Amino acid sequence: METIIQDVRDGIRSLLKRPSYTAIALVTLALGIGANTAIFSLISTVLLRPLPVRHPEQLVEVYGTFHHGADYTIQSYLNYKDYRDRNDVFSGLMAYRFAPMSISHENRNERVWGYLVSGNYFDTLGVQPFLGRYFIPEEDKTPGSHPVAVITYACWQKRFASAHDVIGQPLRINGQVFTVVGVTPDGFRGTEVAYAPELFVPTMMAHEIEPGSTWLESRGDDNLFVVGRLKPGVTSGQAESALSAITLQLGKEYPNEDQERGVRLLTPGLFIPDIRNSVISFSSVLMGVHPSCSLDQRHRRFDHAANRSCFRDRSAFGLASSGICVRRFAHNRDRVWVIARPAIVETGPCSRPER
Repeated sequence: METIIQDVRDGIRSLLKRPSYTAIALVTLALGIGANTAIFSLISTVLLRPLPVRHPEQLVEVYGTFHHGADYTIQSYLNYKDYRDRNDVFSGLMAYRFAPMSISHENRNERVWGYLVSGNYFDTLGVQPFLGRYFIPEEDKTPGSHPVAVITYACWQKRFASAHDVIGQPLRINGQVFTVVGVTPDGFRGTEVAYAPELFVPTMMAHEIEPGSTWLESRGDDNLFVVGRLKPGVTSGQAESALSAITLQLGKEYPNEDQERGVRLLTPGLFIPDIRNSVISFSSVLMGVHPSCSLDQRHRRFDHAANRSCFRDRSAFGLASSGICVRRFAHNRDRVWVIARPAIVETGPCSRPER
């Protein structure tokens, strides 16, 4: 114990003698910790954390494709309706779109993110309301006829002071009075990791939320994200094949809009697939692995490469006491680097192993 205390004193004394070096070391350490925290948060949000819904592994997002799959797009409202009504592979197929909205409540005006959603949005996700109800089928049929809104748990706390009589209260959105009919559960933040909404309104209120918009009537306006829940026993590949057949038929019926169109099913949660791919590639570079190579594959390839040339400038040995597989590679004539899982340490002179 006295040795440890003495070492700490010596270290502090050395750092105080070189304040410039100490400052640089502390700043570098702080930047490193901050960068690692940010990177892990990004990876956790994009790749590891599932959507807070019932059985998120059953959900797939339906993207359109062009140029034989080289380019992605989302869906038009009319195409979404055809996919919804003609498919037999989804137990539910819903659509949504995020949009900025101006809300006014108790003399407070603020610009927030909201979702325009199909009437079956919450039913498809399997999310139960914290208060009130969600949208009913009648509220998703006629444009402009049902000015109702579902607010998030955070919005309920922030703007309505957690009042349990919030159901039925008015909320002015873009200058029009909507009626609050439900509150989502705590922790539900929609279906996009990059946009946390405060409220949800039916897609049939698109003209009131986005004045001048025509995407409800136009097959060529790709403005909606479409997510489906696979039926039990149906794989993503089977669903994609079924939707491809529907897409082919739509191309014959509407050649001006859908003739060169394809379909692709991907994991929901990011508004464009390229973001997920970019995060995967970025994370792979940081971890020094190829995204298509599993951990066991990387270990086997590593072992094979080391064993194949272990009689020249490389040698393989095992740490029996710890059970950790280790490889050491010749760095130069006098030093070697030991690459263990997961640490890298420097050792002494390289010697040929006994056989």
